[in-house]
Amino acid sequence: MNGKISTPVFLGFTALLFTLSLSGCIIDATPSNNGTCADNRYVRYEWDIQTAGGQSLSCESVGGSTVRLVLGDYAYYDSPCSRYADSTTTGLPEGSYYPTYLQLFNVNNGIVSDTRNFTGSVTVNVDHCVPTDLGLVVFGIQ
Repeated sequence: MNGKISTPVFLGFTALLFTLSLSGCIIDATPSNNGTCADNRYVRYEWDIQTAGGQSLSCESVGGSTVRLVLGDYAYYDSPCSRYADSTTTGLPEGSYYPTYLQLFNVNNGIVSDTRNFTGSVTVNVDHCVPTDLGLVVFGIQ
């Protein structure tokens, strides 16, 4: 035995190690910050207000003051409309939340727009140790 490893064996072993390292990253969700797992269980969302033709409008121009994210029967989160993005508190319990939708309110707490009327309600899944990003949610204005 001369102590040499054949190229196919070396490449096979390298591929196996690489695959195992990848599967470990996928299975064990790494927190997005240095906090605890619960610190990473939250929902991020952002919003825009648009006409039926797709033109963006400002909160002020439609009288919007507050955006409410409703996470099923669990909770709701209010944000100033002019922020155009927000996140829930951390530590959400893992699971599925339905119905989830956003509402836009005016200063008198009247509903200006409700995403249930345009895109319907969705199910949001909060997974172990990772934030959930709803992405851009559009409020339709008729």
